[in-house]
Amino acid sequence: RKAAELVEDNDIVMVNSGTTASAVLRALLESGRSITIITNNIDVFNQPDTLGKCTIILTGGVYRSRSRALSGSIATSPLEGMFANKSFIGVDGISEDAGLTTPIYEESVVSRMMTNAPMTATTNMRWMVMRRMTNSCSCVSSLENTSR
Repeated sequence: RKAAELVEDNDIVMVNSGTTASAVLRALLESGRSITIITNNIDVFNQPDTLGKCTIILTGGVYRSRSRALSGSIATSPLEGMFANKSFIGVDGISEDAGLTTPIYEESVVSRMMTNAPMTATTNMRWMVMRRMTNSCSCVSSLENTSR
């Protein structure tokens, strides 16, 4: 719900995939704001815009069932020509060295491209702590925004 408070009418917002990003999508769709949402998160179909004020742009791409995300070059290609003034990026971890991280390389590329806008990173902190405790961070891809 906090995410929806940061968005204003006529904003163009990018939201990536994952459970926390899906919660952000739901809050945005229920906010009553007239916004455009650009996403690779197919959960947008499970959370219809009941108020009819949102324009939804789905990136396309290769479907990954575990994360319910679209990724690959088909997902990144349309993002090259798009700009948003806000982004909500779900991540698996935050590292002092690597920045925002996720273990799936293909999804990290999509998320990195979505960071061309002022960004709010969202993460499930319990998941991040569990990953750190189990020492399973060997396959982490950085989402560092190199465009700034």
